[in-house]
Amino acid sequence: MVISRLDATVKTSGGTSLSHLPAVVGGTARVRSDLLEPDTGNLIAGVQKAVDRLIGATSMDELLALAAEAAAQIGFTRVLFSRVDHGIWLTHSAFTVEDPDFAEQLVAFGTAHSRRLAGQLLESEMLLSGTPILVSDAQSHPRVFRKLVRFARTTDYVAAPVQAWGLPVAMVHADRYPDATVQEIDRRLLGLYAGGLGLAIERAQLADRLKVINQASASLGERADDGCHGSHPNQLAPVRLAAVSSFPSAEHATERLSPREWDVLRSIALGKTNAQIATSLFLTENTVKVHVKRILRKLGAANRTEAAALYHRLTRRGP
Repeated sequence: MVISRLDATVKTSGGTSLSHLPAVVGGTARVRSDLLEPDTGNLIAGVQKAVDRLIGATSMDELLALAAEAAAQIGFTRVLFSRVDHGIWLTHSAFTVEDPDFAEQLVAFGTAHSRRLAGQLLESEMLLSGTPILVSDAQSHPRVFRKLVRFARTTDYVAAPVQAWGLPVAMVHADRYPDATVQEIDRRLLGLYAGGLGLAIERAQLADRLKVINQASASLGERADDGCHGSHPNQLAPVRLAAVSSFPSAEHATERLSPREWDVLRSIALGKTNAQIATSLFLTENTVKVHVKRILRKLGAANRTEAAALYHRLTRRGP
């Protein structure tokens, strides 16, 4: 089940699974025992329902449109979903339980005041560590995005990084404004949800890529059929989607790749463009081009297709 994989995500980022939450939270368990005792299962079930909605998306566009709204299944009253693009915090969508107009205003305000994720900003540290955060004094905290916090009148909030293919690509912020505050359990629940969102993003990207491959295959099939008319079938050369060399010394060549070059190679194998790689790795396109040239030279590959084929061949053998 998805929830078991997501629990592993929380163990990695938060240090402890939700199954041991009452013992970990300590004082918080006494303050909100109504959440931690019989209702903890219901809250986790809410995360599962939210993730099920994400998994049901048929495209990346549909998934991103659901990213904020689905988190309301966990009980949050306001949710903000933001993309991370070239190290810039870009608000993408928002959901508010009772005020949809404010959700639109929040996204518009965030877009107009986009901010670089650097310095002492809490969200910068969150993306680097991969750990969800809880901010209990948002209005006075010196390391928050003050303009956005003041516009939203946020008193406290939780936030979690969204990772796809091992890289931070987005963030989710949530609170229970105006009637309730957020607690440690909310931080963990949102981290669980963000883990599911990351898996859903990977799935949607693969689905979109599969559609492109199917369309290309259909197009190639039509061309092959057209080529058969008026000629003997044996005269038609087989269609090859890619020409892949044997890479006689490729395994040794990969040992010379730097960790960053491995990141770029992995992205190439996923079919990403230079612009997409730059976005996900917080690099400029020119830097990515330099990495790609070095990778091809070290691998002895003629093009990106050969490099991707080598990556898949090696990773199928194990770590």
